[in-house]
Amino acid sequence: VVAKGVDNEQQKAFLLELKCLYMQGRLFGEAEYFSI
Repeated sequence: VVAKGVDNEQQKAFLLELKCLYMQGRLFGEAEYFSI
């Protein structure tokens, strides 16, 4: 399971309590855009 949209430490802590180890969101870095 990957948790999407993790934006703060409180959300991260809650997910870790649920044993969710895969997360993504603004807490870890902003999205980067590039041209092809």
